[in-house]
Amino acid sequence: MIYEIIYFFIVGLLAGVVGGLFGVGGGFLFIPAQLFIYNYFDIPEEIQMKMAIATSLGAVVFNTLAASFAHYKKNAIYFPILKKILPGIVIGSILGSYVTKMVPSNLLGFIFGAFECLFGFYFIIARPVHETTPIKNINPLIMNTIVAFTSGLSIILGIGGGIFLIPLLTLLHLPLKKAIGSSSLATLAVAFLGTITLLIPTIPLKTTTFSTGYLYLPAFLPLALSAIIGAPIGVKLTHYLPTKILKKCFGLFLIVIGIFILLK
Repeated sequence: MIYEIIYFFIVGLLAGVVGGLFGVGGGFLFIPAQLFIYNYFDIPEEIQMKMAIATSLGAVVFNTLAASFAHYKKNAIYFPILKKILPGIVIGSILGSYVTKMVPSNLLGFIFGAFECLFGFYFIIARPVHETTPIKNINPLIMNTIVAFTSGLSIILGIGGGIFLIPLLTLLHLPLKKAIGSSSLATLAVAFLGTITLLIPTIPLKTTTFSTGYLYLPAFLPLALSAIIGAPIGVKLTHYLPTKILKKCFGLFLIVIGIFILLK
C-alpha cells in the first residue's frame, strides 16, 4: 500500500504542475496513471475506468481549486464569460455523471483516447489569439447548450472540462492565458458537481476495498494532496512561457496520452 501511495503522490504532483500550466485539471494524467496500476491491485476490470473517472474528478477539484486561486492572483480569470456559461456547466455536469454510471467502461476509454488525440491536434495547428482581439458575443442559449454538452462529456471522460473549455474560449477570442485561468475555475465547478453526483447511489455499484462508491481512496487522497502542491507551480510557468510553445507542448502531450489509452 505504501508504494501505491507514493506512486499516486508523484503522479498527482506532476498532474498538478501540468494542470496548473494548461488549466485542464489534471484528469488526462490521473486516469491513465490509475488504469496502469489497477490491474496490479486486483480491481475488477469492469469497474476500472469508472473508478478512475470518479477518483480523477475528486482529485481535479483540489487541483483546480489551488490553480484557480493562483490564476486569480495573476488577474487571469475572465468572470463575464464564466457567469454566462454557469447554467450550462451545472446542467451538463449533473447529466454527465448519471450517464457515466450507465456507459460501459471500454466505451468510455475509447471516447477518452479519441478526444485526447483530436484536441491535441487542435492545439498544435490553432492560430494564436492576440490580447487586443475583441471578445466574440454568442447567443446565451447556444453558448450554454454547447457548454452543457462539453461539461457532460468531460464528466464522462473524467477530465473536468478544461480540454474542451480552453478551445471554446479561444474560439471566442479570449487570449490563451486568460482562457487557461478561466477554464481552471470552470473546471473546478464541473469536477465538484460531477464528483458529488457520482457519489450519490442511483444504481447498484460493484466496488472494491478502500472505495466509497467509485471513489478509490488510496488513489484519491495522495493525488489530491500532491496536486494542490503542484498546481501553483504550473500557474507560475503559464505566465512565463511563450503562448506558441505552450500550445504546441500541450497538443503533443494530449496526443501521447490519447494514443496510450486507445492502445490499452
